[in-house]
Amino acid sequence: GGHTYLVTFPTSMGNVPEMEVFMSDLPISITTLQQGNELEGSFRLEFMGELTADIPSDASSSEMQSYLESLDTIGAVSISRSMADEQGGFEWEIEFLSNSNGGNLPSMEVHGDGLRTSNPVHLHG
Repeated sequence: GGHTYLVTFPTSMGNVPEMEVFMSDLPISITTLQQGNELEGSFRLEFMGELTADIPSDASSSEMQSYLESLDTIGAVSISRSMADEQGGFEWEIEFLSNSNGGNLPSMEVHGDGLRTSNPVHLHG
């Protein structure tokens, strides 16, 4: 009889390359049961009818600030970005600094048509 080993990588590692065996005189079989998942691509944000250019899914705080401040409907903003989640996704916190964006503001709309996952079967949540 042979031995079977099941190796599971944490989700936080994303899509890990398949293992390889080096130096074995025995027949070895390696099977990937499920690919990992990572978020990639781009999205756009809409605010008061104006749309940003494509924003990379891993945009830094300063990149996000540049995209948002390029809109005529947004003045100065301060951005902070979270650490990546288990699938390479981020959250950005936006603080509006300009008087032109004071008071109760409408919500931003996210256009995520350019986002994709490396393994659509493995959804976040």
